[in-house]
Amino acid sequence: MYKFLLTTLLIFVLSNTFAQKYMDNILSKSCECVDEVSTDLPMQEFNLQLGLCMIEAAQPYKKQLMKDYDIDLENIDSNGQGEKLGRTIGVKMATTCPNTLMRLTNKVTAPETETTTNVEAVGTVSHIDRELFVVFTLKDSYDKEVKYYWLSAVESPINLDQNYPSLLGKDVSIIYETQELFDPNIEIYRDFNVIQKISLAIGD
Repeated sequence: MYKFLLTTLLIFVLSNTFAQKYMDNILSKSCECVDEVSTDLPMQEFNLQLGLCMIEAAQPYKKQLMKDYDIDLENIDSNGQGEKLGRTIGVKMATTCPNTLMRLTNKVTAPETETTTNVEAVGTVSHIDRELFVVFTLKDSYDKEVKYYWLSAVESPINLDQNYPSLLGKDVSIIYETQELFDPNIEIYRDFNVIQKISLAIGD
C-alpha cells in the first residue's frame, strides 16, 4: 500500500516538474523574443510581434499546452485561443521576467503620441479624383505623379469647397502629413498623404 502511494506521489511530482520545466522554457524564450521587439512600433504591429513571440516559443509544446491548459495551437486564431495563450504566458511573466512585463505595461498604458511632420509638395495638378474623398494628383518637374488626399478640413485661401475643380492644370503648393490608414481595397494599412493646407504656387 505504502509502495503504491509512494509511486503515485513520485509520478505526480515528476509530472508537475516536467510541466513546470516546459512552461519555464516557453516563458524564457518568450521573454527573450519580446525583449527584442521595439516599443517604437505602432501598437497594432507591436501586439502582432508579441503574439508571434509567444506562439513561436509555445509551438514545441503544443501537446502539453492542449492537455494542461486547453490551448489549441493548431487553431490559435479561433475561439479565443490566442487570447488564452497570451493570458497564460502574460500572468507567469510577472515572476520570470518582471522587467519585460513592466516594459510591455508601459507601452500599453502610455498615451499614443503622434509625431507627425508636415511636408510641402509643389507641382501641377494633373488629375482630380472625386470618389468618397477628393484626391489630387500632383506631377512634379520630373513628371513623377503622387496622390494627396483631402480627408478633413484644409487651410486654403482658395475657398476650396467650391473652387477645387478649377485647380486642375494649376501649379499648387500642398502642405501634407503622412498618416497610416486602412486601405479596404488591398486590406492592409498603408501610408496616405493627407492634405493640411493647399494654395496656388507663387507665380501661378
